[in-house]
Amino acid sequence: GGTVPGVWRGAWAALSSQDKNLEFEDSIRDMREAHVVFLEDLGAEVDRFKQGETTSRLCRVLDMCEKKWLFITTNLDKPLIAAKYDHRVLSRINMAHWCDLAGMPDYRSKIPTT
Repeated sequence: GGTVPGVWRGAWAALSSQDKNLEFEDSIRDMREAHVVFLEDLGAEVDRFKQGETTSRLCRVLDMCEKKWLFITTNLDKPLIAAKYDHRVLSRINMAHWCDLAGMPDYRSKIPTT
């Protein structure tokens, strides 16, 4: 048998808004140990203090995941990513494979809730 890969999954809005730097560093450590990282809903975060900290944190995450399987979900297309963040983020994202699922039906509303 082989080794089961470690997986880290989290919402970018929650990760980017962690008030304490220690909480963010704990998440970074967990991501560093994972083989696969799922970063959900990029672009949904709010930069409360307008200091660019979310962009800085995102660059750190993208750099750290450079040789990992990294899956990012977002409602932003590349031009919106470039407008929301900066050239560093777009450059890192452009190095990856991009799977555009725009126009795909949303099945969430069809899933019955009990």
